[in-house]
Amino acid sequence: MKNTFLLLLIICALFSCKKKEDPAPAQQVTQPISNTAETVKKGDFIGYQHNLSGKAFIIKEGTKYILRFTEYNMTSGPNVDVLLSKSASYSANNVVKISDIDGSFNNSSINFDLAPSLIWQDYPYVIIWCTDYNVNFGSAQLLNP
Repeated sequence: MKNTFLLLLIICALFSCKKKEDPAPAQQVTQPISNTAETVKKGDFIGYQHNLSGKAFIIKEGTKYILRFTEYNMTSGPNVDVLLSKSASYSANNVVKISDIDGSFNNSSINFDLAPSLIWQDYPYVIIWCTDYNVNFGSAQLLNP
């Protein structure tokens, strides 16, 4: 009985000391933009928190519109949303959520498909918003190229 207990204790100790694996890398663009895509709006992020920086674009590709980030940098935060907004500051009445965004990013490119029913022209700003702490990580004003 003593030997069985000792053997179980050794096995548990071996498995509990397993090295933790590194987290998965941040999401990257999985679909390239075609050569026929047209930039219809663009802007630079102004970062306020989490080292946010980069560029935002609205791209027309065929009949669909894509919100695209390039040279995108951000340290990880909890429950972070990508929003289109009517102003550079957050107001629940003036935003539409495009996606969640998880992880840290280093000079990344990311695409977000915009819903065909979305009138994105009514929202000239992109905001990166932390819902848990009500914090604006940063924004970009989308202007004509």
